[in-house]
Amino acid sequence: MISSLEFSIAGMHCASCASKLESHLQNQKGVSQASVNLATEVAFLRFDPELSSPEQLAHAVSEVGFRVRPPEESSPD
Repeated sequence: MISSLEFSIAGMHCASCASKLESHLQNQKGVSQASVNLATEVAFLRFDPELSSPEQLAHAVSEVGFRVRPPEESSPD
């Protein structure tokens, strides 16, 4: 079964940042699709939860120097 996940990302400043993160996420175990949008600062992932977890994918974001925003930081007031 494939799951979908969206992360709000902090720390991206240019298209190269988004591309670097997208490539890194795409190479994670179990990820079948990774798409990072610089303008909205959102990473969309499709992955196999038997091979990877949201926590592991969030850690992968930090490995390349970015941060996953907690949901309370992501939602508008």
